[in-house]
Amino acid sequence: MRCDEARAVLSAALDGEVAPDAAAGARSHLAGCPECQTHIDAWERVRRELLAVDDRPDLVAGVLDRIAHQPSRRTTVRRTLPLVAAAVAGLIVGATLVSARPGRGPDLVGADIPRRVLAAQSRIDSLEAQVEITERGWHPSVPVRRFTGALVYVAPETMILHLADRTEYPAGQWVPNNVDVVVDRSMWWARGPAPCPTEAQPRCTPTEPRVRVVTGREPFAEDLPAPLDLVLPASGFAIGTDALVLERERDFDGRPATGVVTTAAQIGALLDALHVAGNWRPVPPTAGVTLWLDKERLVPVGVDVDEVSGRGAPALEIRLRGAAPLARPQDAAVPTPPAAPVVRDAGFRDGEEAGPTPSWLPAGMQPYRNGAAGPVAAASWSDGRAWVKVRATEAWPGGRLFGGLGEIVRTVPLPGQGIGYVGEGGRKVAVHGAGVDLVVTGSIPSPDLVRVAASLGVRGEPVPSDWVEASTATLATARAALAPLLVLRGSKNYASPSIRVEDDTVTLAYAGAGDRGFVLVQSPGTALAPPFDADVIGVRVRGRVGRWTPDTHTLEWLERGHLIEMRSRTLRLAELVDAAHQLRVAR
Repeated sequence: MRCDEARAVLSAALDGEVAPDAAAGARSHLAGCPECQTHIDAWERVRRELLAVDDRPDLVAGVLDRIAHQPSRRTTVRRTLPLVAAAVAGLIVGATLVSARPGRGPDLVGADIPRRVLAAQSRIDSLEAQVEITERGWHPSVPVRRFTGALVYVAPETMILHLADRTEYPAGQWVPNNVDVVVDRSMWWARGPAPCPTEAQPRCTPTEPRVRVVTGREPFAEDLPAPLDLVLPASGFAIGTDALVLERERDFDGRPATGVVTTAAQIGALLDALHVAGNWRPVPPTAGVTLWLDKERLVPVGVDVDEVSGRGAPALEIRLRGAAPLARPQDAAVPTPPAAPVVRDAGFRDGEEAGPTPSWLPAGMQPYRNGAAGPVAAASWSDGRAWVKVRATEAWPGGRLFGGLGEIVRTVPLPGQGIGYVGEGGRKVAVHGAGVDLVVTGSIPSPDLVRVAASLGVRGEPVPSDWVEASTATLATARAALAPLLVLRGSKNYASPSIRVEDDTVTLAYAGAGDRGFVLVQSPGTALAPPFDADVIGVRVRGRVGRWTPDTHTLEWLERGHLIEMRSRTLRLAELVDAAHQLRVAR
């Protein structure tokens, strides 16, 4: 019995959905498979933490009113992620790593894998490969879909992905899911079936593919993740993590490969680029992904996405065959855009004024593309893999920081140049200066982004009191507003928190690799407000009875006279409970 089959049966047995004798074969497999035993031990531990709560908490009008009138907190992570995007992106990169335990591989130390993969991928300035995809469970009438295709990448902003649907559909109006995605510097285009709910298939999908063409694209624009990020997912390395390495190995095309466990959320920054065309089955951001890395070269050779329903084979399997650098990258033939009903001009024009220029950049960085889109100037640098971009404007109307850092940020000192603001898990540094606002982004580590921002010659000032980020606080300020204050201690999986203080409510945002992270909210309280969701689950957390609300992805409990909330759409309940147990009183 295969590992995935055994785990599906054992999971169902733990939930009481199959008889004990039906799980005998899976238990026999378990006795000889330490890897599966590790998974089962984790599942059983979580189930021991869960308990039914029959009595709903008492209504405390004051607490309910306070909660109802707290400012809304926007969730910045995705609700669902496309399976094929998660798999292809993880496959191409092979190095978005997450861990709840130390690495266990005999030859690969988990904590060392991100550094080694980063070094290996830095030498890739071009790549071509054949892609094979198997997708399961897309539709009851189409249990398995198969695709073949080709991938071409040329650093830093050219990517060609073609996927041909080889599925034999039943008779009817089924539309093959043939997909093309092309990015080439200032232009990108995509062609494929328009998205359509699975339950409405096959009649809801138009027979003609949807074509989208965008010109005037800013370098490394956020409307579509840079092709460079498909080869090296910088966000997956933003936070230093250990990697959970499987003990067993598998052969891919005759070469041994080691499996690394991650989740779809950790490669979330890459997914939208591959979801711009086609109908794909969605996967929750918490779905497990195993990346298979060539043991010697650490080149990705495969990826398996867990079955979402917990049964059967993986929902998606991707294999990368014959990956090799292009002999002449400069000769890569980029397909011209097809005819489109509308061609959108994003407005960026190369060669125009580029704004402030940093006096420090990481070694090897050379000017790449400069220009402007209206009042916003942009300049970029690249070493063929990593990249840095500075966007600046003198026409920012204010109200919030320029650059889209999110609602919760943290301040950082800019040596000799005042202060800056960090958001987006450390991937953006904003500076509010006298008469100019700018933001520094890139694939380099957050401390290097801060150093680039400090070298721009613009002194960073605190934002005005009426801007959204004016409530940004330091840990000392937060402790003064609410004591005792719980903070995360001893975890390598999350960066220092962004902190916001509003009256006696303290919000800390912890960002991890990729889109992984959670928000921790603390405020005075002596009772949980009545739940508005019938699916609330009782949970024992930090030795107390709390509750988990699946619809809002919120874990709540009472401790030391405070109401504690942890929210995340990219972490499993077990991971939130683990993080809760690492909370300590701030000193």
